[in-house]
This record gives sequence, structure tokens and C-alpha cells, in this order.
Amino acid sequence: NTIVKPLEEVTKAAEKMASGQLSSRSTKKYDDEIGKLSDTLNSMAEELSHKDELKNEFISSVSHELRTPLTSIKGWAITLNTTDLDDKELLR
Repeated sequence: NTIVKPLEEVTKAAEKMASGQLSSRSTKKYDDEIGKLSDTLNSMAEELSHKDELKNEFISSVSHELRTPLTSIKGWAITLNTTDLDDKELLR
């Protein structure tokens, strides 16, 4: 029974982390193998949170960097499509 309760607590924390609640942490109560497991889970969750933040920053940056050229291309495509230009004018 002395090992069951701490394992249940670590398991609950791990299940929360696995479901996407990366801010959830395992409370370290003992300086033993269970405590080391808590530390490892917390470290893993911290690293996953950091990686998720980097991913979101990257996606935001790429989205921003692509938006301006795509808007420009779309504008030119609309202009070319709605304007009566001959071949010489199109090649300019």
C-alpha cells in the first residue's frame, strides 16, 4: 500500500500530461525511484511545452512571411485576369 498511492498519483499526473495538459505536474513527495519518476515526467512536460511553443512561433512566423507575397501574387493575378492586355503588354 505504501507504493500504490504514490504510483497512482504519478500515473494520474502522467495521464493528464498525455491528454495534452502539459502544465500539469507530478508532485514529488519522496526522494526515491518514484520521486525520480516524478522529476522525469515534469522534465518531459517542460520540454514538450517548450517545443510546442517553438512550433507555434514558427508557424506564426511562416504564416506572416508568406502572407505578403501571396497577397501580392493574388492582386497581380486579379489585375491580369480582369484587364484586357495584349501579348506585348503582358510580357512587359
